[in-house]
Amino acid sequence: MSFNNFFGLVRPEHRDRLREAHESAAKSKSVIKCEFPIRAANGVERWIFEQCQGIYDDNGNIEALEGILIDITERKEKENELNYINFHDVLTGLYNRRYFDMQLQSMDDERCLPLSIIIGDIDGLKIINDTLGHIEGDKFITDIAGLLKNCCREGDILARTAGDEFCILLPNTEREEAEKLIKDIRKRCEEYRLKAKNKAYHASISLGCATKTSSDQLFDDYVKLAEENMYKTKLLQSKSLHSSVISSIQASLLEKSRETKEHAQRMIMLSKAVGTKLELSDQMMNDLVLLAILHDIGKIGVNDTILKKPGKLTAEEWAEMKKHPEIGFRIAMASNDLMPVADYILCHHEHWDGSGYPVGLKSEEIPLLSRIISVIDAFDAMTEDRAYSKAMSIKDAKSEIRKNSGSQFDPLIAGIFIDVLEEIFGQESNELDSGGRTV
Repeated sequence: MSFNNFFGLVRPEHRDRLREAHESAAKSKSVIKCEFPIRAANGVERWIFEQCQGIYDDNGNIEALEGILIDITERKEKENELNYINFHDVLTGLYNRRYFDMQLQSMDDERCLPLSIIIGDIDGLKIINDTLGHIEGDKFITDIAGLLKNCCREGDILARTAGDEFCILLPNTEREEAEKLIKDIRKRCEEYRLKAKNKAYHASISLGCATKTSSDQLFDDYVKLAEENMYKTKLLQSKSLHSSVISSIQASLLEKSRETKEHAQRMIMLSKAVGTKLELSDQMMNDLVLLAILHDIGKIGVNDTILKKPGKLTAEEWAEMKKHPEIGFRIAMASNDLMPVADYILCHHEHWDGSGYPVGLKSEEIPLLSRIISVIDAFDAMTEDRAYSKAMSIKDAKSEIRKNSGSQFDPLIAGIFIDVLEEIFGQESNELDSGGRTV
């Protein structure tokens, strides 16, 4: 094959570089070493390493080239694979921090001005990890990454720069355009939230941006400014976000378990009545109401087949079910709004005599609010139909509480709760309560 014919196999974008290398080597009478892709006769692209030198006549004119051509396709593929790993995030496939920092240095140049940057931090990821596990948390991250990617334009650099942090470099972009992109991302997050099958997926990402407009400005200052703007946004929306996350968790719990809104309402009503009898402070009363609503949030982390099993649980299934106070504790510790009731959630299945779980606390080692919820939750469970047992009458449930006073239940709380029930439902009447149950 002639050189011209071979040259025609070289990919067009590499031909000028290869021609210049040959011409330069011919003038300097040096050895040529270069790598380039060709398209083989079967249409497959191969990478070639060429090492050759000219053969000259007595007058110094080049007569021919001699050397070797080596197929280095396999080596190139491995290099490309390593380059991909070096510059991409394994989970999302987006660029990583290393690549982002390289591009940041490269784009911090007059030709890219105005240069904007958006920094985003996923809200509530820790709650999802603690609620549903890290596999679901990773899925949430990849979904948000896809959402961000769909919002970016060609030429923008999107990277996952930390566990829940993303950055976008926007060359030749005014601040107004960056703010418009932020609005688009928020709109996509809201659409994602509405479509999400799992109500615990409250898609939200706090975003901040800044724009460098002059070459004499330090871009690092604008990175810090974008971070500050992001944290301001996070602070402003944190209260409503936490409320939304809590509502989402509660909705998810109702979907997963057999609990109902009516159960939560009864728990609140009875808890307030007991709290009033005990003359709890306003803060403790607020915590008790929150505990009444969310004491079982750890059940979100329990397998659906166990939660919805129509019959009694096996020993193995019961062992899994008994993990829900610890799961609930981790969920509560992940949210500023729930942190005050985390210990109460952990201890609401402890027994007065130390036979409960998960720690085996006894008597006043168990937090007061946990002792209150323990009695109320047991009462409501006894007086509700279950797949494996019919509801007790309120009269029988009161007898059961009396029987377990001093063993399962704090005797003081049990006595106060019996008084509350008798005030609400009457002493020994057979009338129906508001839920249709007999006393």
